[in-house]
Amino acid sequence: MVYRTSAWGSSSPRVLRPHSWKEELWGLGLFCGALLLLCLNLGAIPLYHEAEVTVAQMAKEIVTAPPESGRWLYPTLAGEPSLTVPPLLPNLIAGVYQVLGWTAWTTRLPGAILGALSVWGLYKVGREVFHTQPPAVLGALCYLTLSPLLMTGRWAVVETLGVMGTVFAVYSVLRSRRDLRWGLAVGWGIGFCCLAQGFWGLSGAVLVVLFLAWDTPRLLSSVHLWWGLGLGMLPVGGWYLLQGLHYSWPQFSTLLLGHLMPMPGPVFSVLLVLFLLPGLLLGGY
Repeated sequence: MVYRTSAWGSSSPRVLRPHSWKEELWGLGLFCGALLLLCLNLGAIPLYHEAEVTVAQMAKEIVTAPPESGRWLYPTLAGEPSLTVPPLLPNLIAGVYQVLGWTAWTTRLPGAILGALSVWGLYKVGREVFHTQPPAVLGALCYLTLSPLLMTGRWAVVETLGVMGTVFAVYSVLRSRRDLRWGLAVGWGIGFCCLAQGFWGLSGAVLVVLFLAWDTPRLLSSVHLWWGLGLGMLPVGGWYLLQGLHYSWPQFSTLLLGHLMPMPGPVFSVLLVLFLLPGLLLGGY
């Protein structure tokens, strides 16, 4: 018997049924179905979105540059410092290039995998919210059929990284209501968002704090939560520190402003989806 301390039921006991292999099979099936849908004819059309072309060029320059150049840490675009796109997505695509070669399909493959993982992650979020399985499955299916996910999951854009990081952070917050150790994972999700784009990290942090202040205020004083945030911010802070030491102050200020502003693309549509996650789950209910 586990007591759930939240605004929805501060004193009512909740019996947590163990997750069976059938539930894990459902999650695997949702992931595989989403991956199949997002990868179908993934390379049928060439890169045409401005953000895709930019990220693909940065990834190619990372692959072709000598290792001692540190291009993976200080990415460039057409030989000039790239001050608007953080290195996480270009490095992921560069890793795929080294294994599978350079095509439109391989450029979009990391985004498709992360998009499929976000569907599985939303299913796990639904299992934390609801007592039964069908609402979680239907909520994940509703999310899968939304056009923002289908667009960003099939494009090489940072929005897919932000979605995956935010869904992981939300799932960790929900799990931390029952197991405080999951508070350590919240910071990793926020840090993942920050390395995708600073704007996503700020949005995810605001979402987490607002939810905890409304649902479970006691977790805001949890040591695990703040330790997790600190550990998750270490790679982010280290990367920004290295950028500040490498570039001049005007270049570094341009980098900061560029990362705190949303990039051109379907970012607002995806943010709308993220902030409507409860509605998606309740729609399945």
